[in-house]
Amino acid sequence: METNGGPKAKPADDDQTIPLQKYKTSLYMNSDDGPHKLQPAGPREGLNFQQTIFLIAGYCPGFAATIMMVAIVHTGWVGFIVFAAIVFLLAYASILLGNCWNLVRVTWFEDLNPYGAIAYEACGSWARHTVNVLVDLASFGGGTAMLLATSELVLIVVGPGLFGTYCYWPLIIGAIMCPAIWVGMPKHFWLLGALSIITTLLAILIIFIDAAIYLNGNGHALDELQPPVESWAFSKLIGATIFLLGGHFVYPEIQRAMREPGNFDRSALTSFLLIVVFLFPTLLVVFVTYGEIISPDGDMSLQAGLLSILPRDGLTVVPGLLLLISSAPVMLIIINPLFQHLEEVLNIPEEIGWKRILLRTSIIILIVFLAETVNEFALLVTLVGGVLLPLLTFLAPAVSFLRLRAMHMPDSFSERPKMHIFETIMSLLLILVTPLTVVAVLVLTIIALANDQTGYVKPCYVQFNNMTNTTWEDDLLLTTASM
Repeated sequence: METNGGPKAKPADDDQTIPLQKYKTSLYMNSDDGPHKLQPAGPREGLNFQQTIFLIAGYCPGFAATIMMVAIVHTGWVGFIVFAAIVFLLAYASILLGNCWNLVRVTWFEDLNPYGAIAYEACGSWARHTVNVLVDLASFGGGTAMLLATSELVLIVVGPGLFGTYCYWPLIIGAIMCPAIWVGMPKHFWLLGALSIITTLLAILIIFIDAAIYLNGNGHALDELQPPVESWAFSKLIGATIFLLGGHFVYPEIQRAMREPGNFDRSALTSFLLIVVFLFPTLLVVFVTYGEIISPDGDMSLQAGLLSILPRDGLTVVPGLLLLISSAPVMLIIINPLFQHLEEVLNIPEEIGWKRILLRTSIIILIVFLAETVNEFALLVTLVGGVLLPLLTFLAPAVSFLRLRAMHMPDSFSERPKMHIFETIMSLLLILVTPLTVVAVLVLTIIALANDQTGYVKPCYVQFNNMTNTTWEDDLLLTTASM
């Protein structure tokens, strides 16, 4: 993060070179128990275990979960299996990525782009440049998606009085966010993550309570609830799940800022567990409750998030307000790597100055332009989460780990054959899943666009009073349930 920045690292001198394969890494033991040279001299400051959990979980863009809830209704039990598989792969990939940094952090500790440093150590300069560009694109696309989410949440919270003004809100919110973006991440930046994840989990909990209340007398037997799998809903589920839990492109920065980087795997797994414990029961009760109420044949239900479909009352407005509060911290966390990389490339000082303000304002203008062009949140989340992020969440961690293990741990197979084989199989699985995911999501999204299933009409600057998919049908559930 910015508060832990420094000059670009250089390879260590010969007398500082450390045979890392002899040291304990977080996949097997705590690397901080190694020899003295493994850590910088003196007491180390940084994030503790709990703060790291907050920051990792704080990446979670909660509004994407409402897209997943509708997608689950349209994919049924197949969707639950896909969701569980993606979560498992994402969690394991986070462990691999954490161990990659533990293998290279002595040499590259001061590097401002730790993910790029991992790629460089594993595959060379071309990999570093490629990963840095992918991180920039993920940061830019994710920031745009959060700008759209914030705009849509404003309409959900305020109500029908703002209907038809959707295209104005990316401009307004972008302007409001600029001063905070100029300042950058606060000294205790983990508090942003804490605010984000607490409000997100509270929102998910209220949605669970709302669905559970409505379930009384309205649910159907679980074995009757396997609808035909909608291809666009399937694509949305994959993209939204990876977007929700695929913050791997910011993980190396978080690990670099930790007091004990060897504990990153514990923090990451705890964060995943925390989110899934809240999210999975909510997905299940939403599926059971609204399985036959949100009609698979209804275009509106397939395009919108859950909060846009349910009747507008306190149990939908309050979660919307909580997610609105969480959206600003998430946006700051997501776009921070982009700012850091560009400022390093352009040699812009960390202090606030006209160069920093000009660069960051220009990026926000570009983000607003993309938001006004692709003004459908679910569509952008699907493309970013399903096409771009798999390269950083699945492919890069797996390839980097296999390469770094071969370089730094040549005796791995003889010393730990079972673990070595398991790591290899899982890494190869992650590599295989990447092109399958990207191609499937891309093809299904193109088909959905051709069939007008996504809700995307045209850019806002072509028709500035463009209607949003946000709707308020107060009697929707009652009317549909009685049909």
